[in-house]
Order: sequence, then structure tokens, then C-alpha cells
Amino acid sequence: RLLASALSSRENKSSLQRMILDANGIGDESGRELVDVLLNGYGNLVELSLGDNEIGKKACIALSNLLSSQNSKLKALNIENNQIEDNGITVLTNALASNTTLKELNLSFNCNITQAG
Repeated sequence: RLLASALSSRENKSSLQRMILDANGIGDESGRELVDVLLNGYGNLVELSLGDNEIGKKACIALSNLLSSQNSKLKALNIENNQIEDNGITVLTNALASNTTLKELNLSFNCNITQAG
């Protein structure tokens, strides 16, 4: 939450292009808050890595909003080894249908995703 707060008050938001936050124990709610902040002024972000952070459906909803944004330039998203389930994949898939910028998506080691997802 401190990171989300710091990012929301940052003045030069457009300079941030890569954010690598793997294995920080962020959790689903804080992950949602973080991604929600990135929707406001961080349009030059091209790489986001949130692997191994125990994020789930709440963060996936926020990520889907980021991926659906017309201002998004995100090219690489790593959300491997989290708590993502079929319902999170459904939300992400719907966002990807209209996204034209994402080139790399890593969902490996999300063991709660079934064939339905």
C-alpha cells in the first residue's frame, strides 16, 4: 500500500516504463490498489512483472482495466506463480480481446487454473 500511495503522488509519472515487483508478497488487495494507481498517468508503462505475489481475482480485474485502457502501452505482463483461478483468467481474457499492445503474457505456475480457464 505504501508503494501505491507513493506512485499516486509521484509527479513525473510518464517516465516510468518498467516495473518489476516479483516475490514481494503484495497480495490480491494491494495488487489491485497498485494496478489501479497505474491506470492514472502511467500510460508509458511497457512492462509489468508481478510474479509470485499471491494476487488473484481482484488484481486480475484491475489488470483487465489496465489492458482495456486505450492509453495502455503495456507490451509485457508477467503474473506467473500467483493465486489466479479460472474467474481471473476469464476477466483477463475479455480484456485481451480488445487489447492491441500486449505481446508477452506469462501465466505459468498458476496451479488453480483448470482447463475451463
